[in-house]
Amino acid sequence: MKEIVIIGAGPAGMMAAIKASNKDCNVTIIEKNNMLGKKLLITGGGRCNIASNVSNEEFYSHITENPKFLYSALNYFSKDDLLDFFENEGVSFKIEGNKIYPQDNSAEGILSVLETLLISNKVNLRLKEQVTDLIIENEEIKGVITNKGEIKADKVIVCTGGMSYSKTGSDGAFFSVLKSKNIKVSKFYPALVYINLHKGEEDNLVGISISDVVLTAKADKKIYKVTGDILFTHNGISGPAALDMSSYISKYEGKDIDLRIDFLPHYSQKKLLELLLQKNKKNIVNRFKGILPVEILKRIMKDYNEKDIFNLNKNEIDEIIKQIKEYKLDVKSFGSIENSMVTKGGVDLKHIKPSTLESKLVKNLYFAGEALDLDGNTGGYNLQIAFSTGALAGDSASE
Repeated sequence: MKEIVIIGAGPAGMMAAIKASNKDCNVTIIEKNNMLGKKLLITGGGRCNIASNVSNEEFYSHITENPKFLYSALNYFSKDDLLDFFENEGVSFKIEGNKIYPQDNSAEGILSVLETLLISNKVNLRLKEQVTDLIIENEEIKGVITNKGEIKADKVIVCTGGMSYSKTGSDGAFFSVLKSKNIKVSKFYPALVYINLHKGEEDNLVGISISDVVLTAKADKKIYKVTGDILFTHNGISGPAALDMSSYISKYEGKDIDLRIDFLPHYSQKKLLELLLQKNKKNIVNRFKGILPVEILKRIMKDYNEKDIFNLNKNEIDEIIKQIKEYKLDVKSFGSIENSMVTKGGVDLKHIKPSTLESKLVKNLYFAGEALDLDGNTGGYNLQIAFSTGALAGDSASE
C-alpha cells in the first residue's frame, strides 16, 4: 500500500486524509497538538462560517491574489461538494446573508464528522508529535523526521497552516524547514486584521458601527475597494470591510496608503446636494439625521454645522459632500500576524502545480490550506480554500 503522511490536522489536513484514505493508501496524520482541528473550533467565533453562498465565478473575486491558482481545486471540490460532503453525514446548514453556518451554530459538529470519518477510514492519528525535517533524496520525498523518529513515506502533504493564532499550532515553525530545502516561501503579512489609525478626531467615534460603506485604498499606483460594515475602535477601525481591506494593503507602510470611506455609497452627489439644500431651517447634522449616525455627522460636519446652510459657498458645499463620500483615514499600522484571522504569504505558488498541488521542485511533496500563499475575504472563503485544496491534494497524492 502507498504510504501517505500528512503534516497538520487542520481543515486542509483532515480533508486531505479522508480523500487519500478512500483509495488504497495507508494514511498517517502527524499533529503537534493533543487534538485535531484546534483552529477550526474557533472559526467564525466558534460558529464555523464554513463557506460562502456564491458561485465559483464570484468566489474568485474574493481571493486577494492569484485567484486563478484555485480553479482546479474549486472545480474539484466546490462549495456544493463541501456542503454535500457534510450533509451526507447528517449536518444541516443555514444561510445568513452570503455566509453559510451549521444549523446548530457549532464548529464542534463539523469537527466531529471529520474525526469520525478519519477513524472509520483507519487513518493513523499521531498526536503530540512534531515534524522537524523532510527526507528528500534526488529531489523526491522519501519521508519525514519527527521528534519521535523517522517515518517513511511515498507521498507527503504539508498542511501546517500559516502564522496566525500560534496557540492553535499554526506558528509558522515549519516554514524554516521548507526554506532549508530551498522551497521558496513568500513574505508574511497579517490578513483579516484591524487597521490602526493615527490618533485624531476619530477617537470620539469609538464603538460606532456603520453598515454598507465603501472603503477605497490607493497604494503603489494600485486601487483596492471593498464594501461592508466597519466599527470604530480605540485603535482605529475593525469590522468586515476593514478586515477585508487589510488583506490587500497590509503589505504597505501606513504612510504610503491613501484610505478613504464613502459613508453613503448608495447616494449620488446629486442626491446629497438635494438633501443639503432642502428649504427648511434644519442645521446640516439634522438634515442627515437617520441616514448616518449622529456622532459621525458631528465629526464630518464639524466645521459647517453652525453655519447658515444657505450662505455656504460652492467650495464649502463641495467639501461637505467630499467628507461624506471620501472621508480620509490616516493609517498608522495593522494588527499583528498573531492577531490576524489568516496569514498572507506562504509557499510560493509559482513552484506548485495548481492541477494537483504537487511541488514542482520536490516530487511527491504536496501542499494545501493556509501553508500556501493564498487568502480570501471574510465570509467563509478561507475555510473553503482549506477544504478544497485539502481535498485536491489528498486525491492527487493517492493516485
